Amino acid sequence: MNFQIIESDVGKTNMKIEMGKLVSNVTIIKDGVDLKERFVDVFENHPLTYDWSDGVKKMISMKLYDEVMKDASK
Repeated sequence: MNFQIIESDVGKTNMKIEMGKLVSNVTIIKDGVDLKERFVDVFENHPLTYDWSDGVKKMISMKLYDEVMKDASK
């Protein structure tokens, strides 16, 4: 068996992943959290997206939100 150790700065967790096996992560989102606004906020505060128009930021935020919600309804 081949294993890969992945280190994450978030929570300082180590994951042992067996090559060829499906790995799934789950994030629980609290009620009342406005994901669209959070996505826009990320684009507003990232140096590579400063020059993007507000319309582009909102459109991409909506697309990201749609993808998250598509997976959440399963």
